[in-house]
Amino acid sequence: MESESKVVHVAKDGQPALAAPNFVIEDGERLYVAIAVLEYDPGAQDLTDEQKRGIEEMRQMFVKSQDGGSLRAGRIDYQWAALGPMHTGPKPAI
Repeated sequence: MESESKVVHVAKDGQPALAAPNFVIEDGERLYVAIAVLEYDPGAQDLTDEQKRGIEEMRQMFVKSQDGGSLRAGRIDYQWAALGPMHTGPKPAI
């Protein structure tokens, strides 16, 4: 069952992000789990021209990746979440 999206604050400056949906991103041989995401919705009301350009630039990353790149992403199945602690990256700061 998918959890309800909640706003969390991430990074040292406390930027808000959505706690869900979460994604796994594959880049070459490495996998990265996005546990909080920023949302860029091209259908949102009152977008500035700069925001529209930024969203299009992000979309181009996927176009470039499809042309021989290694970037792929998928939404995480929440049953997988129990495996989260097995990560091999740096230990979180306490």
